[in-house]
Amino acid sequence: MRLFPISFLISAVLVAVCAAPDTVFSGDGYWSPAPGISDVNEFAVCGTTVYAATENGLYRSFGDPEAWTRLRTNYTSQVACEGSKVIWVEIIGIVDTVFLSHDNLQTVAAVNGLDGAAGTGIRDLAIAGDLALATTLWGVYRSTDGGFNFPSAYPVLWESSGEYQLTAVWTNGADCVAAGSGGSAGWGIWHSPSGDTGTWVNLLTAGGQSWLSGSGSSTIISGDRYSGAGPVGYLSTDAGLSWTQLPLSWGATDGSYQRPFISETRILSKYVHEIFDPGTGQFITVTDGPFLYDTATGIGNDLDPSFASEAEFRNQAMVETADPLMLIADHQGPVYWFRVPGGWPQSGFDFTPPFSPRLNATPRLAAAPSQLSVNLYPTAGDATWMYLIEVFDSLQLAIDPGTGFLTGSLTTQVGPSTNGWTAYSTSLAWDLYPGNGTHTFYAWFADAAGNMTDPAVRSGTTTLPSNLYLDSNGCWGVWLYAETGETFTIGTSSFTGDIDIYHWNPPGSGYCDDWANGASNDSLSFTAANTGYHLILLHNYPGVGAFDGTVTASDTLEAAGGGAHSRIKVDPISTVEPRADDLPPYAESPAASLIFGDGFESGDLSAW
Repeated sequence: MRLFPISFLISAVLVAVCAAPDTVFSGDGYWSPAPGISDVNEFAVCGTTVYAATENGLYRSFGDPEAWTRLRTNYTSQVACEGSKVIWVEIIGIVDTVFLSHDNLQTVAAVNGLDGAAGTGIRDLAIAGDLALATTLWGVYRSTDGGFNFPSAYPVLWESSGEYQLTAVWTNGADCVAAGSGGSAGWGIWHSPSGDTGTWVNLLTAGGQSWLSGSGSSTIISGDRYSGAGPVGYLSTDAGLSWTQLPLSWGATDGSYQRPFISETRILSKYVHEIFDPGTGQFITVTDGPFLYDTATGIGNDLDPSFASEAEFRNQAMVETADPLMLIADHQGPVYWFRVPGGWPQSGFDFTPPFSPRLNATPRLAAAPSQLSVNLYPTAGDATWMYLIEVFDSLQLAIDPGTGFLTGSLTTQVGPSTNGWTAYSTSLAWDLYPGNGTHTFYAWFADAAGNMTDPAVRSGTTTLPSNLYLDSNGCWGVWLYAETGETFTIGTSSFTGDIDIYHWNPPGSGYCDDWANGASNDSLSFTAANTGYHLILLHNYPGVGAFDGTVTASDTLEAAGGGAHSRIKVDPISTVEPRADDLPPYAESPAASLIFGDGFESGDLSAW
């Protein structure tokens, strides 16, 4: 039957796809959220104790990243510690106020001598033994009684020395180091054997260095805080007397190590560099990370290329225990943690799972009055654990009699899941989300070491109503997830009405790929040319009465499977995000022009 020309416009209605499963590992080997803490401005680590200066106050954890105690309630911008000594900055009103404790915050005292300097803005703090350092807009100030008093009215190293901008300080109780960037006389790192006035020497004048992190008594890492290409990181193993440039192996191009954290010989940071875009003539900043770098072996590894906050995180920390712990925080967001059970790897950091997983669902397509379950068949080689979730899509379509437009909306909802990580199995009975539509299954697999596949291993099934009623000119549509090579057959049968069947791949491609619109009871068979989402439309031709009949469906799986991406295990607790080259239906362009015309009847497309 002829079908007059219609344009097709879909507005995607997305319901947030979120899940919060309980993991059997409690976060070990995963990037997992740390409850009760967010908006971290800085971490400080003393042994196995971690302090966090946050917008909501000062917090402390005794090595358990899921247990944090709020110690102070004012906005806290910075914190430093050594043993039982802790020094931090609270912003009270518009003034920076420095506080100190020598007994793990059992007693707290306000620091003397920094009142005027603090009003200009504290930029960094350091404490060790009897020495404490603070740098402000005026320069570096020094205390010799463990931070209780900063007696000098003048900095021990002036901000104006060489028109310098000092932003970071470090001390081991004897040697003192200051770093900064800017000014016409250069930038870099200063060193003093005691921190006293007149003892500071500018040892490094190349590269902006606006952050320092130290481990033990002599190892220090420097790096840039925010900038892109140009400044790089430097390493000292002799308390700041000499410096060597870190190898630029993380990003394979000149760039900067932003706000690094060093623990023993390992550096945790993010790497930022710039690439030139010939199309715009501009440099584009590229952020990689978080990265873990081992100075002893020279091995650097991207811990998770898809870390949720990789574009924003500026704060990180490591705790050296038998099971090392890493913390990553967005400057204005959550804290994620990762534990390495059994200690650091001895031969590098290979987090690639030894398998290429697949997931098949049967039936792939079904027409049944009460399709309640399907069988899932995961395949993942050496996998030990798996996590699965179902996403359900329903498509509502109608023709506007005034304009002739075919309009619709797509609703996406979360279906059943395994409710967290479960033991790997090659066969799983699955109760479907109720309703006819597209059921897509996302699967994560992990090996015993906690390595995980990229959350893009997927399969799906489409459920059609076996009994369908459509008014004259009525429509029913569904997204069909198919893999290359799969053959599908969809048929209709009724004594009334005239159902025409159309197929698009991809759904926004314009003219349909296959159609059947000759007789009242049509049947359409097609083989999926591409893996992804297909649009199937059943339209009851106008003027021939209502369709009240049946729908039949079958498929043959012919596609060969493809491998999944791999990355470090990330607990899938947030929006389900498939890989970028295979988007789900709600990420399709909201506007698509799907055109019907006489060409369908004859198969001659020249009329268009």
